[in-house]
Amino acid sequence: MNSFICEYIWLDGCNNLRSKIRVIKLKFPSRMTFNMLPEWNFDGSSTNQANSDGNTEVILKPVKMYEDKYRHISNSKETESFFVLCETYNIDGTPHSTNSRHHAKQIFDAHSDEKPWFGLEQEYFMYTNEHNCIHKEHSNGYYCGISLSNIQRKIMTEHLNYCMETGLIISGTNAEVSPNQWEFQIGPCEGIESGDQVIMARFFLERIAEKYNADISFHPKPRDDINGSGCHINFSTENTRNKCDSNGKTGLTYIYNYIENLHQCHSEINEFYGENNNLRLTGKHETSSFDSFTSGIGTRNTSIRIPNETNKQHCGYLEDRRPGANIDPYKATSMLLIKSIGK
Repeated sequence: MNSFICEYIWLDGCNNLRSKIRVIKLKFPSRMTFNMLPEWNFDGSSTNQANSDGNTEVILKPVKMYEDKYRHISNSKETESFFVLCETYNIDGTPHSTNSRHHAKQIFDAHSDEKPWFGLEQEYFMYTNEHNCIHKEHSNGYYCGISLSNIQRKIMTEHLNYCMETGLIISGTNAEVSPNQWEFQIGPCEGIESGDQVIMARFFLERIAEKYNADISFHPKPRDDINGSGCHINFSTENTRNKCDSNGKTGLTYIYNYIENLHQCHSEINEFYGENNNLRLTGKHETSSFDSFTSGIGTRNTSIRIPNETNKQHCGYLEDRRPGANIDPYKATSMLLIKSIGK
């Protein structure tokens, strides 16, 4: 009999991560594959996904499996471990109302010809017992700084290695502008993959922080006097990445069309960019105003930034700097796609 440790992971009713572990025993074969993963269920009344006075079961349906190369069992035979990303469903088989991944995937499937790429810059605050020990002499001494918190640096480095070993497309990490603030970048990924990878990267970060007795905060503005945390989305389609299409339109022309479409739905799309994000988008600390839409070339105090290289090459991507650190990445990326292309 072969045993496999499978940790099922999902988003709860408040956009928080949840998980529970199932030990699956199989006679044959000796290797676990995705198709062997069973559906499971949990008590939705404890996760803001069901009322306590009725049927509280919510179904977990696996959608992705990642090998856990770090977890080991101290016995004579090593037991394989896996992380299992799940969607949530009602007992009648319909997607749960909190299943944002299902809706996002429908959008991406319907517009797969756009070939949307996303790169997400996930900022966060990390608090440890030593977090008050390091003080820079001036306020801009933290961004990409060194000689910072030893424990925080360990967590950041371990998180980077964990993501890479698990196969996530993590493209970088660095200390950010505010004290105890860090960032990692996921992507570029196409379609639904971007949301999956951000969710898993957040999960790994919080689990590693547990080991060091550290707390992770994705709140967009924990303090008024310092930079808040965003999750800037770098976005492109096949049209914006091409120098010139068959109609003679440059990629930059498409980008300006997208920006105009995003201008028209500024208030609407802000609803998908994170709770309390209005506290962050004040027009200060490298942000635009929550109530007004702006764009610019190489700017970081605007809603949308066109990178200098994109402007020079007349093709590339735009950066939406509005999303807060606590976004649901499925909602944010799928809405950015359809609102940009005007669908």
